[in-house]
Amino acid sequence: MKALYITHNGLADHIGQSQILPYLLGLAKEGFSIAVVSAEKNAKKDICGKIEARLTAAGVTWKPVSYHNSPPLVSTLFDLFRMYGVAKALIESTDVGVIHCRSFLPTFLGLFLKKKYGIPVIFDFRDFWADRGLRTKPFKFVYRFIKRREGWMIRNSDHVVTLTEKARTILSVNYLQGQLSSIDDRFTVIPTCADLDLFDTRKVPQAARNACRDELGLSPYDLVFGYLGTFHEDYIPHMMFRAFKVLQSIKPEAKFLFVTPGDHGEIFRFADACGMQRDDLRIISADRENIAKILAVFNLSVVFIRADESTAGVSPTKLAELFACNIPVLANPGVGDMDRIVSPERNDSVLVEDFSEEALQRALLKLLEIMASPRRLGRQASEQFSLGEGIRRYHHVYSKFIKLTKTIC
Repeated sequence: MKALYITHNGLADHIGQSQILPYLLGLAKEGFSIAVVSAEKNAKKDICGKIEARLTAAGVTWKPVSYHNSPPLVSTLFDLFRMYGVAKALIESTDVGVIHCRSFLPTFLGLFLKKKYGIPVIFDFRDFWADRGLRTKPFKFVYRFIKRREGWMIRNSDHVVTLTEKARTILSVNYLQGQLSSIDDRFTVIPTCADLDLFDTRKVPQAARNACRDELGLSPYDLVFGYLGTFHEDYIPHMMFRAFKVLQSIKPEAKFLFVTPGDHGEIFRFADACGMQRDDLRIISADRENIAKILAVFNLSVVFIRADESTAGVSPTKLAELFACNIPVLANPGVGDMDRIVSPERNDSVLVEDFSEEALQRALLKLLEIMASPRRLGRQASEQFSLGEGIRRYHHVYSKFIKLTKTIC
């Protein structure tokens, strides 16, 4: 009996390689039979070939369709229509025991398939996608439509996976008031996880760290304030630059290193608008194989995210990755479970009270004090965000619907 996994995110995309593929391979190793339907960008065909080889070796069936983004709306509907057809064919030719849907659009497909074939659905909620769309995206009517059906999706899914306890509470209170006794059976919280073997700066020799600093034009005395991940306005860049300026007022040797894919010009535009000196910035892209070497250069890092109702379900991938590398983090409250997770006692990291210069200075001075201590608690605290723990929790969810047909030694 198979699990059918449906995602509109491509396995070849960054999020697919970091937050989908490792779980699928891990669950396959645990003995689950899995078929995957995804939408893949034509520009990433080379990566798709490598991914297909890994999935085939693991016994995972992969049926990708081509991803389209033009014209708007119509292209997405076309992708979903094709994904529905592929999923339907898999169900009719395979013994599918559960349909696992990543985020909202695939869950619509999953619930249509459930109605037709009676197969239970796991709704991998991820975040409050409709709320974020209403705040940041065009075509508001689409997101209003989806938001109005959010409760229907929660009630009709057989199990819901959220990234945060906060999201689970909101969804259960809003949509399952009469079923509160079954919350533990209906929901599982699985925060975004990190591969602790990959994100392990202890494995990086000092010579490699020094070489990386040289390549980035950093002296041995520069204090590196790091940013990891994609760069856009939801990460409050003007406040990140304010924090860096405050850090420079304390430590003039500080440099701001961005490890990010995408448009590096956007970072410079924000930096210029904030009155930053470009000589104080370093920007680099990195593949997963080399990420630990670059993160070994970080002395501390920043994880700022806009806090509102749409980010209650956010569990930043970068947070788990930075903890795994023992990098102290400056973060802001009000996002997902950050208020509960981030603390000096738990992971050498600090929540800033607000974005005033005074609050930023207090938080940064506390971080610098922590950095002067020989202790490093981040990696120890990262165990709850380990890939192995994530796979264990998904294993528990899958086991509700599928019995393993083989024993794994």
